[in-house]
Amino acid sequence: MQPYKVFAMACRTSPAPGPQANADERSRRRMRVRAMAAALCLGLAAASPLSAGTIVLALEEPADGVPYSGITNLRGFAVSDAGISRVELYIDGVYVTDIPSGATRNDVADAYPNYPDSDKSGFSMAYNYGNLSAGNHTFTVRAHDADGTVAERSATFPVQKFHAAYFADPNAVNLDAAAISVRPQGLQIDGMTLDGKTYDLQLGWSTAAQGFRFDSIASTAGGSGPVDPPPGGGGCVNVPLVANGTRAVWEVSGSGINATVDTTYTDVTETSAASDTLNRTSASGITTETNTRTVQTYQITNNYLYVGRIETTGSASVSGFNTPVDATITYQPLKLNGPVTVFCSGQTWDSEPVSQTIEGNGQTLTEQTARESGEVVAVNEAITTAAGSFSTVRTRVAVAGADSVVQWIDIARGVMVKQETYDHGGALIATSTLKSLN
Repeated sequence: MQPYKVFAMACRTSPAPGPQANADERSRRRMRVRAMAAALCLGLAAASPLSAGTIVLALEEPADGVPYSGITNLRGFAVSDAGISRVELYIDGVYVTDIPSGATRNDVADAYPNYPDSDKSGFSMAYNYGNLSAGNHTFTVRAHDADGTVAERSATFPVQKFHAAYFADPNAVNLDAAAISVRPQGLQIDGMTLDGKTYDLQLGWSTAAQGFRFDSIASTAGGSGPVDPPPGGGGCVNVPLVANGTRAVWEVSGSGINATVDTTYTDVTETSAASDTLNRTSASGITTETNTRTVQTYQITNNYLYVGRIETTGSASVSGFNTPVDATITYQPLKLNGPVTVFCSGQTWDSEPVSQTIEGNGQTLTEQTARESGEVVAVNEAITTAAGSFSTVRTRVAVAGADSVVQWIDIARGVMVKQETYDHGGALIATSTLKSLN
């Protein structure tokens, strides 16, 4: 998905003026989540120790939300009044192995001098992340002590990988035709050849490893734009991020609602996007007008977009009555929204549930997102609206137990041209169509 549509994807079923209305409704129905939300506000970092009974447990690597690839360490520490008996590793909920423990940790001994064997509390093992599929995975470390107490700590993160998990030939890598450039806090390598396949790489600094990691590993077919697209909408295409200064106006209709959405993109980068939107909605004889600014922060990894936070501020006017709009949605870990910059016909993805915290109108709601399944239905599909004729990528995303959304995205400028929303039974309930594009 392109950054401009992260907010819409996060709140597909939210009514205008924004997520604060959805938060209010759900808060009334689910007041019990407040205690949970208050606990989450403690804001423990990924490597912060977690106490459970007599156990203090920390998972230091992998770190939540940080990309991993190749062979690197899994490490942390665990201490208990009763003594640690074993430390287990679960990957995506499935037991894998016991992690070797008993490594020297003088720093832990200094922090927890009253725990037995705290100086030998470290656990670690080498792990080849290339054995996992690309995309998000969750590692859970579970520590047991001699009294039967159990504590666990998890990290969810994206895996970057090449076309194989291991390459024995040192001559398999060729940088002769590669272009190397500097990017903020890292390096960009375009056109590296590995075992006969070409990749574009982004490297970023890892504080935990004290070295560079692969932030992005993208297989390329060379060139820009369509890559050998066969007739009928097949192949792959490159789609740019929406350019700063782009202004798009959509008309929305369905379920007794008519709306005009006027959005200008003001600050789109590889890590965040800001936009200003004027939304006029008419329903049941009531007109609502909202003026909002939305700032989204995200991570682009291996041509997939993972959203972390969406902040919306502004004002809403309903029949002359004005009220402020101030809402924030935070995902922990980052939520997979789908492909970005490169779309291939037949490409599929699954977005696993993550914790979603919605803050607005003085209330806080924390819950799990629904599972989403997406597909690139076609590329190079022609579509015409009042704004003109476009060559588009058509995608479909289905939300478990809820609605589904079909979108057509302009290949040339990355702007949504059309969107159709269907209910769980497959009935069309809303259509958004691009009216003008500047």
